[in-house]
Amino acid sequence: MRRLNRFAVLAVAVLLLAGACTRQPVPPPTVPLGECDAKPNDCNTGPTKKGGTVVKVISTRVGNWNANSVDGNTLDMTSVLNGVLPNSFVYLPDNTVVTNSELLVSA
Repeated sequence: MRRLNRFAVLAVAVLLLAGACTRQPVPPPTVPLGECDAKPNDCNTGPTKKGGTVVKVISTRVGNWNANSVDGNTLDMTSVLNGVLPNSFVYLPDNTVVTNSELLVSA
C-alpha cells in the first residue's frame, strides 16, 4: 500500500511540474479596455489559443436547423450557426461588414 501511495504522489508531482512548464504568459490586450468604446474593432483582438468551450445563449428553442426553411431561418438559429459554419462576410463590432479573408481569396 505504501508503494502505491508513493507512486501516486510521484505521478501527481510529475503532472504538476509538466503543467507548470507548458503554461505560457497571457499577452496584453492590443487596445486597453478603457478604449474599447472608441475602438471596438481593435478591442480584444489578441492571439487566441486552440481548445476551450463556447457557450451561446439563445432566447427560444431552435425547432429546425435548416436555414432554407421558414421554420428554421430564425435569428437564434443563425446566431448559433454563425460560430460553426463559414460565412463569406464577417460582421465587426462597429457594425461594418468585411469579407472573410480566411474563406475568400478575392471578391
